[in-house]
Amino acid sequence: MAGDEADGCYRVEEGLLKASIAAPAGGERILAILGPGSVVGELSMIDGGPRSASVTALRDSKLSFVGRTAFEAPGRTSIATWRLCCRGACATRTTRWWRRTFFP
Repeated sequence: MAGDEADGCYRVEEGLLKASIAAPAGGERILAILGPGSVVGELSMIDGGPRSASVTALRDSKLSFVGRTAFEAPGRTSIATWRLCCRGACATRTTRWWRRTFFP
């Protein structure tokens, strides 16, 4: 759920998920529909912030959990790649804030 602390992320193996946030005027704003091969929850793994969206299964789904240690392992060998991911995460959170604030 949006705002929760993260201890890992998930890879969609089967099924269909919906990522959404609460709309300022009520209801929800759908950010993405995600199918097999997609990863959810990675933004919080990269920047350590709380979950930025809620994810709901639209049909029966099978997910694989990737814990924080396993997620961060590649960044230990390539600090340049890790820094690039961190910049991307910051830009994503900033863009979402602008959209929620100025384009409800």
